[in-house]
Amino acid sequence: MATTPEAPEHAQAEPLRLRLEAALGTNSCINSNEGICSGWPSSFDSQNTGGFGRLGATLFLPGPVDFLAGGLFIDLGGYSAGTRTNSTSASVDFQLAGLLRAFIPLEDEDFEFTVGLGFGLAHWSPGDAPSWTGLTIPVNLGLGYIVYEDLVIGGEVTFMPRLIGGAPHHIQGGVYVAYTMDLWWGREGARRP
Repeated sequence: MATTPEAPEHAQAEPLRLRLEAALGTNSCINSNEGICSGWPSSFDSQNTGGFGRLGATLFLPGPVDFLAGGLFIDLGGYSAGTRTNSTSASVDFQLAGLLRAFIPLEDEDFEFTVGLGFGLAHWSPGDAPSWTGLTIPVNLGLGYIVYEDLVIGGEVTFMPRLIGGAPHHIQGGVYVAYTMDLWWGREGARRP
């Protein structure tokens, strides 16, 4: 009696790694050619350092370049444009940027080191002065520790030079928390019992 050949297994679904992030920290103003942060960094009386909050989502690239990840970040921050003795209304600082990062392996696998470069839009409303909207190129460095499976807590520094216009540059330093999950796409093949 002839036997029926087994049907070949379909290729299994491939995971798409998604990383969700949130960060909080300090946001500081740095003088540019035309944008002046009064008193920074020499004057101790300056209040040109404030805070920021960031949300982001990142997708890891597949295959041999899975150490690279591209994402979109939104952050909102600000600082007081004056001093304690002569204050003005608070400024608003906003960025929406795409960021390409490399996850560099370390000997201790519980740690992650990232370096990234991005491009996006920036908005700056310096207190009572006219607002300014233009381009920014964020440069990001991060070091995190895997506290539980795919949950990471770490620290980061991001320099945001402003292009075109009179706004000062910004630098941010803070802590982040990130969670990476696998999203499955495609069909998972039939499996024999």
